[in-house]
Amino acid sequence: MNRTAICIKLLLKLYSVEKINRHDLALYLECNERNIREYINELRVAGYNINSSRGFDGGYSLDKNEFFPGLKLTDSEIKDLEAGLNYISNRQDFINKDEFGNAIAKILANSRNNSSSFDMIRVVEKYPLNISKEELKNKYELIDKGIKNHQKVKVLYKGNTGNEKEYVLHPYECFIYNNNWYVLAWNESLRNIDPIGRYKLNRFIDIEVLNEGFKRIKTFDETKYIDNLSIEPAKKILVKILFIGVNTAIKERIYGDKQILTEISSESIMLECQMTEFDAIALVLSYGSNAIALQPVSLVEKVKESLKSALKRYE
Repeated sequence: MNRTAICIKLLLKLYSVEKINRHDLALYLECNERNIREYINELRVAGYNINSSRGFDGGYSLDKNEFFPGLKLTDSEIKDLEAGLNYISNRQDFINKDEFGNAIAKILANSRNNSSSFDMIRVVEKYPLNISKEELKNKYELIDKGIKNHQKVKVLYKGNTGNEKEYVLHPYECFIYNNNWYVLAWNESLRNIDPIGRYKLNRFIDIEVLNEGFKRIKTFDETKYIDNLSIEPAKKILVKILFIGVNTAIKERIYGDKQILTEISSESIMLECQMTEFDAIALVLSYGSNAIALQPVSLVEKVKESLKSALKRYE
């Protein structure tokens, strides 16, 4: 890569971050740390205001209020953006799709030409969420207010069996998991178990943002609670599941950590990976007679119990 290309790449990196140190820049540009100062000086000579600071939290930052040269998109990039915009516009779970669409439209307005054409993507959601976009967005905005301002929220929540309970939550995060919006929050009402849980946003019947603040736990690690479907922190186990007659379908997805797929025959394939027990049971049951849980023994027994319970309901 020549010097000009390196400086452009450096400029783009500075524009995409608030601050970055010399070591990380050198790793990103795949060059010696001593060269970073030379490239920074060249950009400064070219008229870019790049600030630098020393110390533990030091680094370089670009004044983004100054002129930044426009970057024209290629025809391929335009089509990719249009495809992404079309896909998101057809999804119910993306709450801010109108604002996102306006932002993308502004970007495309400066790059689209008359010769570019785009074939609309058909997006089919088999089981859409039974809630209007407006209602879901209103709930999201209330929870988001609590998250941003560190305010408690009082909610009326509907559980799996339809029972309604009132909680006072400290909302930490709002995120999408498997096409559903979830709220990760500390529940003041829970005393004997882990009070941090995940709550489906569409199941909030009523939400009230209280005039009472809360302190977020400094040592809180959200990944422990987001990386699995259960309320408890993620505890993954090594599982072995045999699939019969669905080899192609199984190869299409990643189901867990350290995944290994072994074709036993043209009709059967073995899946080995680390995943939560909850996910493993759900996966086996979703494939019905095409899936057999083999390991661990605890997984096999719980799948059997689930099947027996299901059969009893038909008696």
